[in-house]
Amino acid sequence: MKTSRLSLLIAAIVVASLAAFTLSSVEAGNVIMAGAANPCAANPCSMQNPCAANPCAANPCAMKANPCSMKNPCAANPCASASTIPLRSKAITGKKELNRMARRLWKDTSLGTAGLSCASCHPKGQGLKKKPFPKYVKMPNDVVTMDQMINYCILNPMKAKAPLAWNSQEMTALAAYVAVMSKRGVGKMKNPCGLRKKNPRNKR
Repeated sequence: MKTSRLSLLIAAIVVASLAAFTLSSVEAGNVIMAGAANPCAANPCSMQNPCAANPCAANPCAMKANPCSMKNPCAANPCASASTIPLRSKAITGKKELNRMARRLWKDTSLGTAGLSCASCHPKGQGLKKKPFPKYVKMPNDVVTMDQMINYCILNPMKAKAPLAWNSQEMTALAAYVAVMSKRGVGKMKNPCGLRKKNPRNKR
């Protein structure tokens, strides 16, 4: 009987010791785990933000080669240049001067060699059409500008040795006369072929 009680006592002591040891091991393990680096303890929001480097923080206008500071090619007015090429050596600067020249040249037979002038076919601008140039004209059988038509008449009915220069005062004056008188659109032109037959210079 005494032996059984002794055995029970020893067994109880062993169980109590094992329980105490187990409890100590668990507590020690918890301590170790608590001291370890917790992967969840690192706040992902506290990491370095790759977007924190603002790409717009570098001002392109502050760069060494500033595209905004380049010389504007449009800033220089090409019409303000002092070295312009004149249209002709002597300019026509007044309307009265132009009108006098136009009336004189319209009757001037020295523009050709046939003894005819612009007034020979178009006295006081008669027969000049209102339709603006460029247009088709039956005489040259072509679409012509005003200057081209003037030179056609000077070279053909009037038999000039050379056409008028495009920038000559004579061309400007005759073109001005045609522009003004054609707005009236009155009368009929005379046939230049019939006029040449009556021209004594053409008799041989």
